[in-house]
Amino acid sequence: MTDNFNGTIAVHPRGFGFLDLDDGRGSGFIVPPDLNRFLAGDRVSARITNTTDGRMNATHLTLLERTRRELFGSLTKRSGKDWLRIYRTISNTDWPLDGAEGVPEGALVIAEIVNERARLQRVVAPADASLELVRVRHDLRTSYPDEGPIAEDTLSRTDLRSLPTVTIDAPSSRDLDDAVAILPADNDGGLRLFVSIADVDSRVPEGSPLDLEARARGTSVYLAGQVLNMLPPGLAEDALS
Repeated sequence: MTDNFNGTIAVHPRGFGFLDLDDGRGSGFIVPPDLNRFLAGDRVSARITNTTDGRMNATHLTLLERTRRELFGSLTKRSGKDWLRIYRTISNTDWPLDGAEGVPEGALVIAEIVNERARLQRVVAPADASLELVRVRHDLRTSYPDEGPIAEDTLSRTDLRSLPTVTIDAPSSRDLDDAVAILPADNDGGLRLFVSIADVDSRVPEGSPLDLEARARGTSVYLAGQVLNMLPPGLAEDALS
């Protein structure tokens, strides 16, 4: 029995792959030649064939969507041409690399994906390799849509800056989006607690480019010595902090 189904590609380090089907019925095996030019995370349409032993094969793959925008790897040369050697959990084959003239073989680089080729963006220093590998492998974004000047907060608010307010963040933290303050007990012994939360909606309208970018990121990502904020630093570390 043969049918076409949609799914997401997973790449095995040994060179073959699997198509995790959208309908949850399982995964189809992809032989190495059919996997060439595809990347882990690609959404594809494929012909699924049920074998006599109950397994499934995925063939005739057609790319539907590629969300990955960058590749991390090392430059290698074959027959006088530049190639990008990518981690085998991302791609089972090297990609032709453009724009790498003068870059020595073995250099670690980040490249953008242009159709079925890679184009050099920049060379990565060995000391930065681990962080850049994590960033590119998980498609962590470093740029934001250009929204122009940050919108003013036009809501009427009560100024509570005279209250001693504390956060659990370290003194070196720059992104302070929640804090608490508490008033002394009144005559009845009751306490009044203030919980301050950054009002993101006042500066990031629903459906705006920044809102859509924040949804795509899902959260801020903390790496060793740096943070990739869900919102631009002007908001995360200033207007909303």
